[in-house]
Amino acid sequence: HVRWQPADVSNMWGLSDPFADTMPLEYNELWVTMPVSLRGRRYMYPIMMLLDDDIGLVSGHDLIGCPKKLANLTFTFSPRPGPSSRVFLEVSRRGRHVLRVKGQITSHKQRPVFGVNAHSDPGSDILWLFSQQFPWDLAQDLPRFLFLQSVERTYDQREMLDVEVALGSSAPEPLAEWFSGQPITAGYVRMDQDWAPSLRTPFAMQMEAIDADEFPAWWKR
Repeated sequence: HVRWQPADVSNMWGLSDPFADTMPLEYNELWVTMPVSLRGRRYMYPIMMLLDDDIGLVSGHDLIGCPKKLANLTFTFSPRPGPSSRVFLEVSRRGRHVLRVKGQITSHKQRPVFGVNAHSDPGSDILWLFSQQFPWDLAQDLPRFLFLQSVERTYDQREMLDVEVALGSSAPEPLAEWFSGQPITAGYVRMDQDWAPSLRTPFAMQMEAIDADEFPAWWKR
């Protein structure tokens, strides 16, 4: 569950305008990340992002090039989030089953988790392919590398038990082909999060143009 504040909902990008009224923007979003390696450095790459809000989609997809898609997400707690609460998450897209998760939050506190709010390992930094969805200049607006690291303030983090995961296998979202078996561990976390440039990545690599010889020709088709 994402609470993006402040957000200017009258702006098509969803970005904050200091001269306009702003209000919180709330939606649900699922990230699917995979470990990758670039020039001997390890990163996490978001290969799929499913969310249920069009403003969040436009700002991430068209401005930055995030692999975001609109989907139907049901994310509930019974009762309110906390110890002994049952968690239910179901994700579908255009009638296709993508993901279903069931589990129970326990009273046991959980230590920070790699890729979520533990970043001592440099492999937790995020690698983005920064690309304008509609480039103005095909020769200049090439896809570029963008390296970020997450910054958080964690308020609550607990273990989960009795977790059941059912993955879809449709061609556009083949999670069942990417992952097998039930999760080894699971948890619930409530935190504030922001993004900063990766300090462990050489500055010269930030926004470096990707060698994409066929990129202009692909856009001219």
